[in-house]
Amino acid sequence: MTENELKNLLAAVTPPDEAARAAAHAHWAALAKPLGGLGRLEAMVEDAAALTGDPVPDVSRRAVLVLCADNGVVAQGVSQTDASVTRAVLENLTARRTSVCRMAAAAHCDVVPVDMGIAGAPVPGAAD
Repeated sequence: MTENELKNLLAAVTPPDEAARAAAHAHWAALAKPLGGLGRLEAMVEDAAALTGDPVPDVSRRAVLVLCADNGVVAQGVSQTDASVTRAVLENLTARRTSVCRMAAAAHCDVVPVDMGIAGAPVPGAAD
C-alpha cells in the first residue's frame, strides 16, 4: 500500500455513531439481568453498534484469525521450537487439521490462517 492509498483510506474513516452506541446500551439495560452483568461483552457490542451505525449489529459472520510468524529468537535458544514448527502449524491450519479449526467449526466461525512472516515459501491457503 502506498502512502497516498493509506491517506485516502484514512480519510474515508468516519467517527463512531454515538446514537447507535446509546441505543445498543439502552437495549442491554432493558434486559432482565443485572446492569452491566455481561461485562466487557456488552461494551464490545456497543462498540460494534457505534462502528457499524446499527444498534443491533449483525454478528452472524464470525472468524478466528490465526496469525503465524517466526519469533526470531530460535538462534538464541529462547524458543522451544524452530521455524519448521511454525510452518507445520500454518500448514495444518490451512488443511483444517487443528483444534482451533474444530472449535471454530462448532461455533460456526471461519478460520483465517495468516502468514505474518514465516520462513520459506508461502503456504497455499494462508493469507499474506
